[in-house]
Amino acid sequence: MQMTVAQLYEAMNALTTISNTPRMIPAMAKYQLARMHDALEPTYEAYETKRIALVQTHGSEQFSDPEKTKSLGWGIAPNTPGFEAYVAEWKEVVKETIEINVKPITLTMLGNDPRGIEAGECKMLEPFIDDNVPE
Repeated sequence: MQMTVAQLYEAMNALTTISNTPRMIPAMAKYQLARMHDALEPTYEAYETKRIALVQTHGSEQFSDPEKTKSLGWGIAPNTPGFEAYVAEWKEVVKETIEINVKPITLTMLGNDPRGIEAGECKMLEPFIDDNVPE
């Protein structure tokens, strides 16, 4: 299936949230979602490496002390030329179309418990949900 890098990021955010919070989801759906996460992870990590490289190119290392001994990691201050350049380059990356080999999950399989998948997460997982219900 084809999707954009932006859709990949949304799906990984949803899958990570779902796996890190207790949910009332049928066991088979939990299994399928975990497999989906594992299948998407290598591609996600490759793009996350690109994103981090862009931050390091356009930003600077941030420190919590004036002596610069306690690193907070890399960052880019908003409303700076570096931030604008980062945003412009990242917008191009997330538009890229990629091919992903993942079996979709059905809407029925996710169950209908109100403590299960949230509507926003369904939207983020949309490319991976087959909502064609047989009659």
